Amino acid sequence: MREILMAWIESNQVYEKGLELYQKYGSSSLLKKVLATGPSEYNRGRLLAELQQLYASVADQEEQKPALLQLASAADPDGVEEQLVKERSEANKVAAALKSQLPFLTDPQKRKAVCFKILDLYDRNSEIWAMLEYKAKHGYFPHQAMPAEEQEEEAQALDRYMLEKMLQNIRPKISRIKNDPTKKEQLKELQQEKFRLEQLLEKANAV
Repeated sequence: MREILMAWIESNQVYEKGLELYQKYGSSSLLKKVLATGPSEYNRGRLLAELQQLYASVADQEEQKPALLQLASAADPDGVEEQLVKERSEANKVAAALKSQLPFLTDPQKRKAVCFKILDLYDRNSEIWAMLEYKAKHGYFPHQAMPAEEQEEEAQALDRYMLEKMLQNIRPKISRIKNDPTKKEQLKELQQEKFRLEQLLEKANAV
């Protein structure tokens, strides 16, 4: 893999071949979609930077893999935190890439679609932050088993915390699409989910 990446970096860097390499070895599905839109000036520069970074990462991993695996296993045995941090970083990169395209989008519908993608990425970023914040505060993620010594009252408080976070994330999504006639089904699903979360939060607060 290192040799293949270096061969492209040191060549005349044909965009289509570089894109094939990133589609095969790159980790961000969102960035793959952005790069697949074509060889714009920004995409060419971003593709080169990503493949250079990927080459450097592979070289480091081959040298440090045993130590890194041992460290990751001790700090994050399920690998969940590492995966979330990586996803958050990729979401930020793709959001930045999409924002840089906005000044060049003259079609209102395309511009609107890109804006919604950026907002969706920001929403996902907020969800990840909430989960990481929860982990830092309590020592485990919401989906993981609660320690046996955890008291019932504390457990209910944690549930309220996550429900409030989920409601904070879903409300702006509803606001963005409520006047879009093409999003009626999505709007209905979000409203139903909002109602469900509100009912759960009401029950949690009543305890």
